[in-house]
Amino acid sequence: MARPSVEIPYHIIGGVKDYAEKHDLSRDEAHTKLLREGLIADGIFNGDISDDSDTTE
Repeated sequence: MARPSVEIPYHIIGGVKDYAEKHDLSRDEAHTKLLREGLIADGIFNGDISDDSDTTE
């Protein structure tokens, strides 16, 4: 999986790791789920795409 070239504070990365462990997910799955939920909550993404494909709207 390609990684974005952005600086993310370690406490955020640690939070994703903790979320993944708590919900028995891989880190990639946790990143995808949390990013998708955040984009939906902010009204940026409507959530119609349910798979992990690279399809953009």
